[in-house]
Amino acid sequence: MNIHLLIHLLYFALINLAIILVGYVFLKKQWLFAGWVMLVISIALVYFIFLPDHPILKMLAVIATTFSGMKVIAVTEGYKNRPLTLSFKQWLTYAIGWVGMRAQPFETLGQQALPGGGAMVKFGASRIIAGGLLIAIAHGVVALHLNAMLTYMVVTALLLVGLSLILHFGFLSISAGMWRFSGVNTYYLFRQPAKALSLTELWSKRWNIAFSEMTSVAIFRPLKNKTGVAIALMVSFIFSGLLHELALSLIVWPMVGLHI
Repeated sequence: MNIHLLIHLLYFALINLAIILVGYVFLKKQWLFAGWVMLVISIALVYFIFLPDHPILKMLAVIATTFSGMKVIAVTEGYKNRPLTLSFKQWLTYAIGWVGMRAQPFETLGQQALPGGGAMVKFGASRIIAGGLLIAIAHGVVALHLNAMLTYMVVTALLLVGLSLILHFGFLSISAGMWRFSGVNTYYLFRQPAKALSLTELWSKRWNIAFSEMTSVAIFRPLKNKTGVAIALMVSFIFSGLLHELALSLIVWPMVGLHI
């Protein structure tokens, strides 16, 4: 690892730490607009800091910074017109240690352990093992030296499913289970998506709950009483699409996405 990359990672850590520390002030004072401004500035800074680095590293840095900034906005919206009962310690623990966009469960941090934590940890560990096996199989397929296009398609599918099992269903489930041991009512962020009976159920209740919480709390709910449900829903989807363009198309595949 070269010195320039280390410096970039240090800047990234300092920017995200600043978001978390300043964000609690914005949360206490209900400075929502300031939170949006901080989000835009932070993403721009991280993007230009990592400009000379590998696109995947740049993508991960932008995604992490976006989540940090959106936590400030989502939690500020979540405590709007109600007393702030989240201490600085609870906020700090939530902002650093949990991917979800609802901070309220961390109000009980340090209390009696909640049931279900062990099952979540076991579930996550089993998915990490399964994902690792799929990645190993992908390596085996490459070693067979089959048709190039067939190898590409099979290996891509195996790696996507394997990495998703490891991250989405593995580490995030273990994280949820571990926090329940500390009295925090955390939950699966990916809830058996194969059981969804509709696209609405899939996207709102089963797949990437953190992202659903973010768009619901920060965009849909504040808008629906002002613009109506239909417009609020459309704006939510546009916002979601822009975030994906920012994190994926614009960074990893330049000239793709917004230019199609």
